[in-house]
Amino acid sequence: MLDKKLFVGIIVALGLSIQPGNAALLVNGDFESPGGSSVSPISSSTITGWTFSGDEYLIYNQSGYNGGITAQSGDFYISLGHNGTTGGTLSQSFSTTVGQSYLVSYYTSEQQGSATDQQVVVSVFGSDPNVALASQTTQIIDSIGVWNLNSFTFIADSTSTTLQFFDATLVGGGANWALDTVSVTDGVPEPSTWAMMILGFAGIGFMAYRRTSASALTMQISA
Repeated sequence: MLDKKLFVGIIVALGLSIQPGNAALLVNGDFESPGGSSVSPISSSTITGWTFSGDEYLIYNQSGYNGGITAQSGDFYISLGHNGTTGGTLSQSFSTTVGQSYLVSYYTSEQQGSATDQQVVVSVFGSDPNVALASQTTQIIDSIGVWNLNSFTFIADSTSTTLQFFDATLVGGGANWALDTVSVTDGVPEPSTWAMMILGFAGIGFMAYRRTSASALTMQISA
């Protein structure tokens, strides 16, 4: 039988090796800066850490402002799609490690109107700014003020990666949709970590097998 102390030690070591980093990589992911009051519309440099481009009507909202919804986190959020506009892009670049897996998460909500035709394409770009490492299209659920969590993973191929939100709603859409609590974390174990974990458990199994076989042999000799 496998020595109990050795078994516990191996399990603890494996557990430590697969702990996610959980380091927040984005700046102002909850849109709490600059604070103060709502800005309508915003310029490309209004929101700390983020860049906005396009002709879309985008608003930096304070909870409850002008009949608006409550932010998912803190007191501020972003909303797009006002007055039937579309095609706006909100983006931020951050440092990454080549080969490391990352988790992107964000909340979306309908703010007003009918969200049946509202959608946002969320992409990450690395070494090639024209080809996304990963992309996800999120349909805005038709339920005002209800925040929905969305997420996906990607593996970095560059030391700098860009996260981009693109409003892909068809022109003339009659709803506003909101975005809040955006994060990127290195909370997904790397492939090499999974390999180490599998090898570790294989080693535990082999050691247990050897000890079992040795015990059986000893019993046969004694008999």
